[in-house]
Amino acid sequence: VGLTSVIFSNNVTGIARQAFEGCISLKKVIIPKGLNVIGEASFSHCTNLTDIIVPDSVTEIYSFAFSGAGLTNFIIPKGIKQIRSCTFSSCTNLESITIPASVTYISDYVFSKSQKLSMINYPSTKSQWNAIEKKEGWDKNSGPYIIHCTDGDILPCLSEKSAEIISAHKSFAEKQNEEIYYR
Repeated sequence: VGLTSVIFSNNVTGIARQAFEGCISLKKVIIPKGLNVIGEASFSHCTNLTDIIVPDSVTEIYSFAFSGAGLTNFIIPKGIKQIRSCTFSSCTNLESITIPASVTYISDYVFSKSQKLSMINYPSTKSQWNAIEKKEGWDKNSGPYIIHCTDGDILPCLSEKSAEIISAHKSFAEKQNEEIYYR
């Protein structure tokens, strides 16, 4: 029998690096207002962690914090400015995420191998979404998602594999048209 839930006291201001890494029995975490930092890989590979609410007092979430966790939905706190490398990579059950308008930078492989990701909620405009600096590969091998903004959706956001398939079909179609044209 392992640890299934964690309730932090109000005087805790941060969660240490790798604090609960690999704790596969962990299902629920309650983080109080006042906590500021979630350390690197704090909840990585907590494959059964599905219930966590992170308060807006959190201003730093470090790399790999939730990598491989069992999350299905996640709301990033409003004070976060950067989404660091691999924060949600290999979250194979992650379907939707809310990214606040405060975010100005998304690092590499943030959603890598999160193949069920279908919705990114962004409570601001499409032009503001496009202004966010996104490092190459930030969404590598993630699901085919839609970015829902206040002034409409951005779609399609194709995975690298989907883009390769479309490109191959285009090349094939162009080649077929050339052959037909020259006959």
